[in-house]
Amino acid sequence: MMCRRGMFEQMVCRLRERLNRVTPLRYLYVFITLLSGQGGAATWKAIKRKLHVLRLAVVRPKDRQDLSAILELHRNQPVIVYPPVINWHIPLFQRPQQLAKALAGQGLLYFYCTDNCLYDDVQGFEQLVPNLYLTNRLSLLQRLPGRKVLHLYSTDYQTTPGDIRRELAQVSLIIYEYVDELNDKLAGFRIPSYTYEKHRLLLEDERCIVVATADLLYREVVSCRSRNCALVTNGVDYAHFAVPRNAEAIPEALRPAIAAGRPLIGYMGALASWFDYELVRRIARERPDYTVVLIGFDYDGTLERHRLHSLPNLIFTGPVPYQRLPEYTCWFDVATIPFLLNDITESTSPIKLFEYMAMGHPIVTTGMPECRKYRSVLVGEDHDDFIAKIDHALTLREDAVYKQLLQMEALENTWDAKAGVIADLIRKNLERPWRN
Repeated sequence: MMCRRGMFEQMVCRLRERLNRVTPLRYLYVFITLLSGQGGAATWKAIKRKLHVLRLAVVRPKDRQDLSAILELHRNQPVIVYPPVINWHIPLFQRPQQLAKALAGQGLLYFYCTDNCLYDDVQGFEQLVPNLYLTNRLSLLQRLPGRKVLHLYSTDYQTTPGDIRRELAQVSLIIYEYVDELNDKLAGFRIPSYTYEKHRLLLEDERCIVVATADLLYREVVSCRSRNCALVTNGVDYAHFAVPRNAEAIPEALRPAIAAGRPLIGYMGALASWFDYELVRRIARERPDYTVVLIGFDYDGTLERHRLHSLPNLIFTGPVPYQRLPEYTCWFDVATIPFLLNDITESTSPIKLFEYMAMGHPIVTTGMPECRKYRSVLVGEDHDDFIAKIDHALTLREDAVYKQLLQMEALENTWDAKAGVIADLIRKNLERPWRN
């Protein structure tokens, strides 16, 4: 029975690969799904957006000329291609964008591809910073002669095992970032079986570089290979977050609490099933003189279900664009990560942890393994201890020795430092003869 089931899943995977290359069929499926789930208005809005995207996706002679000029300008530089998974201008500026910038800073030519859905609107090639281009011309990049680097993430649920085999056959170098546990709750939907097949294929093929962001993930990696891998946790754009407070630019939502002199106990990021809402409720209720500030978005509806909005000393700002985050977070007195301990958080390297360090705020987290690594982090072992650690953290706000520790650990974990490790791996692989 298991053998038949496996054969059936392989057949479905191959069928999906073939159908997925037929663009009209793919769009028809999306529109039917929208129509059945959200009605005509949402479907028409999506169709208009997709028609706009299709118009932009038509390759023009100018695009070929622009690409040729870019390649000539950056001759002899390694070429990295990131497929269209996450739009560049999405409000949550995460590892893919940060590493793209940092790898470009390492002297690598980086093409960040987008499908122009929701947040991006580029036609052709747009230079973001030196060596980094935003583009909707993946088809042109796929036809580039010679060896290129394909930068994939474990959160890419579109690339199939067949895609990987074709890229390897074309002597592409693949770098695979294993950034999170493969988990349906984290993905927000049921992860297809071919994603697990692709994951295993990439971990076992030592021609591919594999980077893991957490110890638990890295242990899985080294159980499948003996070389060409590295542990590279998340990092921080230090200059972006190490900013002083500006009393002339206090965000409106925070003004009453700041004017009242109440300590701000802050959190920024997704609010989801792995967030410990009951712990936050206890903090707000048992410390009525503190103000709890949550900055982020309700990822899966769990914030609404837990009804924290009724707490008088809790502020929910909603999502704040990455460029404006420091205007809010600089006013935190204590920065927290109140996560439940489960399969997702056991293997999470929180980007916000390093951003908190750069801000210079005392940090309190639950007992996640990736947070326990750092001396600047105060770990709450249970709810009572977490609240006690917040009380203690408030006494460290002006502690010069502690603030120096925060700065040191932040500077040890910049995106530039992380990109340096990955760039070295890429260059070493490109220097090696290719093995089929």
